[in-house]
Amino acid sequence: MAAENASDEPKADLPPPPNELNLSKIEELGTSTIPSPAEMDISFFSHRTRKSTQLIGNKSSGNLIKAKKEWLSFDLIQTAYVTSVKVYCTGYEDYHEMEISFVEISNGATIVETAKYDGSSFSFEPKRFIGGFGIRPSERFWKTASITRIEVQGVEQKFFSSIVNLFENLAIEKDRIESSLKLYLEEAKISYNKTQYNISKIAEQSNEIEANNSEIEELNSNIQHLKQSSDEIDKRIAIGVSVENERNERVKAIELSINKLNSEREEISSDISKKEAYLREIKNNINLFPTEIAGYVKQGTNNIRLYAGICVVPLLIIGLITIRLFANSEKLLNFFLQNHQIGIVEFLISRIPYVAISASVLVVCYSILYRLISEILNINRKRQDLYKISIIATDVSYASQEGMELTNDERYELRTQTKIEMLKEHLKHHMSEDYLYAPSKNYASKILSLLSRRSKADNDEVDQAAA
Repeated sequence: MAAENASDEPKADLPPPPNELNLSKIEELGTSTIPSPAEMDISFFSHRTRKSTQLIGNKSSGNLIKAKKEWLSFDLIQTAYVTSVKVYCTGYEDYHEMEISFVEISNGATIVETAKYDGSSFSFEPKRFIGGFGIRPSERFWKTASITRIEVQGVEQKFFSSIVNLFENLAIEKDRIESSLKLYLEEAKISYNKTQYNISKIAEQSNEIEANNSEIEELNSNIQHLKQSSDEIDKRIAIGVSVENERNERVKAIELSINKLNSEREEISSDISKKEAYLREIKNNINLFPTEIAGYVKQGTNNIRLYAGICVVPLLIIGLITIRLFANSEKLLNFFLQNHQIGIVEFLISRIPYVAISASVLVVCYSILYRLISEILNINRKRQDLYKISIIATDVSYASQEGMELTNDERYELRTQTKIEMLKEHLKHHMSEDYLYAPSKNYASKILSLLSRRSKADNDEVDQAAA
């Protein structure tokens, strides 16, 4: 154990770590002045007599060139780190673009970038070491565009050495701080090893304590088990006594239940007789026309909801196009107030396709909407007609059998024939206003034959009774 503790002690030749880190050098480097990008005037460029080069830092409003779709070159006298290039122009819209091309000195790669017009200029950010650049503006066909001024910002080549020295000093300070931190790391490793050794010892002692606690818990569980066994035996004895008492009470309850069930059986028998009579009455009326026509009404309601939902689409389109036409009419007025040089006839002729398309869309949407609303009204009208047929059929059925002693089969046949005749007429003319219920010849002869048979049978019974 002593040998293990001795091996965990820090080495004698390890120098003590410093009390704090010396960051004075880093703070001095932080206060060092770093060259910032500055505007580069025409003196940094060659070919100064070119009209395009004279746009660098231009302050004169008369010195400008017309924008054409061709490359304009700008060569630096010395390599520089260019951070920003702004090309100020007039006559462009927000959707026009301009290209810039330059060669990166570090790897010789040619890079081409594009930028959109922001209302006053095209802005580029190369942020590379370059020896020059070229720009190619977009050419407008119906309007003249001009380049008025070019601003270039960057860092001159003479400041590169100070930036390199700053990075070298940062590398030296980084190495010095790393060497200081290594001392802390060695001390931390030694402390970590000692901590791990103490943790292992604590774990061994904890295992011994847990083993002893498990033995104590096992003894306590055995004692509890014996107590539970004793209590369970007492409970079983008490349960046996209570079960015997319950059995006696249950026998008495069963006897009372039998008497109650006998009385309920008699009530149920009388109720069954009433229900059977009511069932016979329902069967007599089972073939009458329904008054609600649930299936047809439900399907009609579903169709109306579907058509109403489809109507929302053309309504939205009509509303959006109408709102847009009104809004654009106000914009048109403002446009003519600001641009007096444009003729109103030419402008209106150019807007004819837009107006024609909008009118076509409105007509199509209105036609679809008219058809859908007509279909909804037609479904509702048919549903109301079927309601009328149902009511009339019920009244006709009751009126036709009033005072006639007919069997169930005869009543069923006559009601079915009535239903077929009225549905045929409904499907043919949708219940015309001059419709008069008149059974066919076969149908009428069938009714007369039934009545004659009934009267003949009555006469035979009278003769037999007289005899």
